[in-house]
Amino acid sequence: MNNKLTHLTQILDEAFSKKPDHPALIGLGTSMHYDELYNHSICLSNYLSSQVNKGVVGIMMPNILAQPVSLFGAWYADRTVTLINP
Repeated sequence: MNNKLTHLTQILDEAFSKKPDHPALIGLGTSMHYDELYNHSICLSNYLSSQVNKGVVGIMMPNILAQPVSLFGAWYADRTVTLINP
């Protein structure tokens, strides 16, 4: 098996499996652990896979903890992401 990481989602998969209760993100006085980041991202991915056709997903939001959740969710759904500055 090749251990070379080829996608950013693999980094989250690995962090989630090894240290799910460790902080993944910290911002605006709150934090999100790897298990929360992973689970929220998978939920969004499932929604995108069932509701949105393949293609580009635009994300427009400030730099809050929901932004990386949205990024990973779109990537897990195999979508291309365009960040739009609000």
